[in-house]
Amino acid sequence: MGDYAPRTKMCEVVLNNEYIGVYVFMDRIKIYPGRVNIDPVLPQDTLENELTGGYIVNRDQKQLPK
Repeated sequence: MGDYAPRTKMCEVVLNNEYIGVYVFMDRIKIYPGRVNIDPVLPQDTLENELTGGYIVNRDQKQLPK
């Protein structure tokens, strides 16, 4: 959807000499000119042209109970 992708690092986790698994550490997405350069949407922005752009979409994968 865009040109920006957060930095990631794969890590194997061992806790108390027990292998827990492989985890992905991911950089938090922040709105800054050098990172994700979007204009914030303000409460007074109510017209169609003012409401375009300026969005970050977050979708978490969660297990649903069976």
